[in-house]
Amino acid sequence: MKVQYLGDKNDYRKFSLLRLLAREGAFRIGVCWMLTEDDGGKDGGLRSFLDEPALGEDFDPELFALLKTVPSRPSLPDLQRVEREGVVPEARYFEELTPRGRDERAAFHARCMQAFVGADLVFFDPDNGLEVRSCPKGCKKSNKYVYYDEIREHYVAGRSALTYQHYPRKPREQFRQETADRLAEVLPRAEVWSFATPHVVFLLTVRPEHQAKSRTAAAAVNRSWPPSFMWAERRDHAGGDGRKGSPARHDGNPG
Repeated sequence: MKVQYLGDKNDYRKFSLLRLLAREGAFRIGVCWMLTEDDGGKDGGLRSFLDEPALGEDFDPELFALLKTVPSRPSLPDLQRVEREGVVPEARYFEELTPRGRDERAAFHARCMQAFVGADLVFFDPDNGLEVRSCPKGCKKSNKYVYYDEIREHYVAGRSALTYQHYPRKPREQFRQETADRLAEVLPRAEVWSFATPHVVFLLTVRPEHQAKSRTAAAAVNRSWPPSFMWAERRDHAGGDGRKGSPARHDGNPG
């Protein structure tokens, strides 16, 4: 995550989902921001939606009002203020910059593990998403990814995991299914959900003891929001169509 983009349209969906998971799923959430440095890009490039009140009225008006208070060039204190104002109820936050070196990354991960003792869901917010073969730990851009072994250690410690993921240049349904299959291989007995939006997908891997909570939350997503905003599907492993077991109707998708 780059603080320079705090409050953009993807953040609105991200925080809306986290708030719903806390409220409807009663998850105790730890947020690992996976912060990276400002890259000098255009600040707030997707913030024009804040001038469209109908979005706030339709989806999460309290969150919409809070994000409108974020300045156009946000900094870390702005993020910390949003945290203090309860953007995600009762959440804990891990705010360290994500290092590139392998040893530094191992120490970063150990501190994150300790920070979330008592949480039952960890949200990872990397710039890009899950690891890719071309960028192992220690490579120049490794701080833009979360690695499967890191998610697995949180999972073994009793935490389900939610990951922010940009779409690569391949068919989106194919990517969602392939990624779900990989997560199911890495995390034994996990149930995998995708929460799809027009620009990114959030991948939820759920421990067996949390599955009733996740299904309640997923049903609330599909009941409360149209597919153009976000929609939830349980991903059947090993080539399933991803729709079996979905908690509500599926009448369209954003891409």
